[in-house]
Amino acid sequence: MYMFCGSSSVRQFQRDYSGRFSYNVFSGASIKGLMREGSTIGHGQVIRHMARAPQRKKLFLMLGNADADFGFYRRLADGAVDCAVAFAASRVEVYGRFLTALLEEDAEDDLLESIGVLGLQPSPLRDAVFPDVVKAQTGACPDKLRAAGERHDLGHAARIARCLAFNDALQAGLPRHPKLRFFRIDHAMLDDAGSLIERFYPAQPREHHAAKNETFRQWKSVLAPEIACYGPR
Repeated sequence: MYMFCGSSSVRQFQRDYSGRFSYNVFSGASIKGLMREGSTIGHGQVIRHMARAPQRKKLFLMLGNADADFGFYRRLADGAVDCAVAFAASRVEVYGRFLTALLEEDAEDDLLESIGVLGLQPSPLRDAVFPDVVKAQTGACPDKLRAAGERHDLGHAARIARCLAFNDALQAGLPRHPKLRFFRIDHAMLDDAGSLIERFYPAQPREHHAAKNETFRQWKSVLAPEIACYGPR
């Protein structure tokens, strides 16, 4: 079985492939909430429960964009955080504890063939709409966010750079285990100047997911060694 779990970005994988696929979407789910008791979404507990389902499986987790694209900037506007590096490190620590718990709970039954951690995708939100979309997603005050922009570069290029750094932190900081793998497509979405390639922009400017058909095409190539039907036919 191939089991995908994560935030709304997981929807891009919902395709008509033969085989046993499970897609589990927790809209707005964050890394921060994985280990939090009383989490509003409760995705951490649900994923741990599904991981113990009595079928051998490859589990793919896709989380982090809610943290990096919205949580960080909401906290920045509120003055609750001032360093993207420390913010990413805090999320890597939570993710690491969650993955360790999954592996420990699976030690006896060995139902997890592997766990694939899927990295963050660069945001397609252009500067003109970014403050209003953050407000819509988090309730952050656009004026406070703009004020934070006087201390931090909130331009698209800087936000993409923070996404890459977040993925670097995940790749370097997650637990080392034979069953754990890390995959990313962020660099493939950028041109030589580090800008998002035009085909990854969605049709709607306020859509915070990159164009799903284009991102899926990249993931399909990256995950082909893990998912047989993703390979050449």
